[in-house]
Amino acid sequence: MTDPRTHIAAAVLDSDDPRGLAAFYERLLGWPVAVNEPARPGAAPEDGWVMLKPPAGSTGLSFQYEADYVAPLWPASSGKQQMMVHLDIAVEELDAGVALANDLGATLAAHQPQEGVRVMLDPAGHPFCLFVASEGDGDGRDWSAGAAYIDGEFCPVAEAKISVLDMGMTRSDCTYDVVSVWDGGFFRLDAHLERFMHSVAQLRLDIGMTREDLESVLHECVSRAGLQRAFVSMTCTRGRPAAGSRDLRTCRNNLYCFAVPYIWVSPEEQQAVGASMWISEIPRIPPESVDPSVKNYHWLDLDMAQFDAYDHDAQMVVLRDLSGAITEGPGYNIFAFVDGRWLTPAKGTLLGVTRRTLIELCAEAGSPSEQGRMTADDLLRADEVLTCTTAGGVMPVTRLNGRPIGDGRVGSRTTDLRERYWQRHVDPAWSTPVRYASR
Repeated sequence: MTDPRTHIAAAVLDSDDPRGLAAFYERLLGWPVAVNEPARPGAAPEDGWVMLKPPAGSTGLSFQYEADYVAPLWPASSGKQQMMVHLDIAVEELDAGVALANDLGATLAAHQPQEGVRVMLDPAGHPFCLFVASEGDGDGRDWSAGAAYIDGEFCPVAEAKISVLDMGMTRSDCTYDVVSVWDGGFFRLDAHLERFMHSVAQLRLDIGMTREDLESVLHECVSRAGLQRAFVSMTCTRGRPAAGSRDLRTCRNNLYCFAVPYIWVSPEEQQAVGASMWISEIPRIPPESVDPSVKNYHWLDLDMAQFDAYDHDAQMVVLRDLSGAITEGPGYNIFAFVDGRWLTPAKGTLLGVTRRTLIELCAEAGSPSEQGRMTADDLLRADEVLTCTTAGGVMPVTRLNGRPIGDGRVGSRTTDLRERYWQRHVDPAWSTPVRYASR
């Protein structure tokens, strides 16, 4: 039996006045009302359901009554009502869009995280963003899934292609890096560019442009896709050798980049309760063979270990080196709070930017941390365990090899690090505003 086809019919906003909120968006977007359900029997007069649909059809925007509705706080604050979703609305001219929204009853938020975007609050207090559509939005192609740069040109990510003869494909001969965009700002972009350029040099590759030019390419990928939260990747492959040759010196190296909607290695709902983890018997590739500080796609040991974890009903996995010391998982570093300090492996692992951020946050708060040798016993007797990566941030682990870690719940120290990690995403010292294009 094949899986049924599904699609999103509408996004839904709560309000204590759904019809009033629908009227605001009807005028702001120019979308007509498609459904207007009356109050249910015995319910308050404000009760009901309204759906707007764009004139050309497709996904709609609905509004439902919530008697105990509380407007979200922007920016987010621990213990307060959180924004669970927001709308990104493209406009032809930013100031005119802000003026229209204001005239219709919206207000300009006090916190504005980046140039080229205006955070507004609708009449019910829901944040939404106004931004100028990039040039790519008007060329007839669909950029909604993301944008890519390859062979010196930009294209929708679905159109990006690489030769099957490229040694990045045939030999995994390449390096890459990934940086996130959160609410319109790159997080620690300089650190990611520095590591990528170091990796390129270590593998004797050439991206064919300056670091500044590469940074501009990443900004353009995000801008063309119109993304406020994005997973942004840059890769340099060995490329193809001259026809009939295997001489690596004849290869023309190949740079490609892309920006797609933000990816969660550990979904948010899983992070709320913590993931289960398995310590695999499959050893990590020795660092003497492949330097793990150079980000690479030699992932067969990681992938087979992940299947090992699946076989033991675990969601995440960590590998050991040939001496038995803990190293890393598929795309993430690991920390354990054991013997009164946070411990993370010092060898056999990628020196992740998120890992570095957590070490700095520990130092900032006066919380002891150590980079050293971690054993399986350290993990099994730890009070708290977490993994971390650009694609997911701080990811709690609450079960290891089928046993609960501590009391089996997400620990207070992990929660504190996780909250402070995300708070730093709006810190100008660590965030670089995306240069969104304007017409």
